[in-house]
Amino acid sequence: MKTVVFAGTKGGAGKTTLAFNVAIEAAKTESVFLADMDPQRSLETFAERRPGDNPALIRDVKSLKQTVSDLKKTGEGRAYLIVDSPGSFMKIVRDAISAADCVVVPVRPSPLDILASEDITPILNELGKMAVTVPVINCVDTRTSHKDLIERIGEMFTRKPMLIRNRFAFARALIGSLAGFEIDRNCEPEIVSLWHQIKTVTRTSS
Repeated sequence: MKTVVFAGTKGGAGKTTLAFNVAIEAAKTESVFLADMDPQRSLETFAERRPGDNPALIRDVKSLKQTVSDLKKTGEGRAYLIVDSPGSFMKIVRDAISAADCVVVPVRPSPLDILASEDITPILNELGKMAVTVPVINCVDTRTSHKDLIERIGEMFTRKPMLIRNRFAFARALIGSLAGFEIDRNCEPEIVSLWHQIKTVTRTSS
C-alpha cells in the first residue's frame, strides 16, 4: 500500500479539494483508502456523501504511521491510501509526512503561500521526504503572469511544480461530493497529470 499525503502549513491552498479529486481519479483503476487527519473533517464529509466503497473512508486516524502499520499487518490495505492533513497542528502534519511515500504540497501563487511553504520545506528535509514531494501551484489564473512566483516556488523543491488552473468547477462539484472533472471535463487533464506524477513517485519510493 502506497501512502500519499497532501500537506502544507497554510489553510486554503487546496489540499482537501486536490486530495478528493485525485482519490476519485485513482479509484478508476486502483483500490483506494481515504483518511482525513484535519480536525475540520471536510474530506471526510465529502467522502461520506459519495456512494460506493472506492475510495473507502478510514475514520478516526490518530497516527498515520500506526494506521499504515496496522493495515499492513492485517492485510487490509488497499493499493493507495490518500490522506488530507491540517494547515496547522504541526504534530499531526509531521506524523502524516513521516509515513508518506509521496507528499503533495499545494501552494497558491501568492507571497503568503510562498512564506508558508518555507515553513514546510525544513520538515520535508528533516524527515527525508523532499525527494518524494510533488509541489503543486494551485488556482493559477492564466490571465495573469505568475512567472516570478512560480520560479520562486520551483527553487524551494526538488521536483518541478505542477500547475492546476483556477476553475470554479472544483468548488462547485464538492457540493455534490463530486470531482471537478465529473461536471467539467476541462478539469480532467491536470488531475490526471497530477495522479500520474504521484504514481511515478510512489513507484520509486521505498
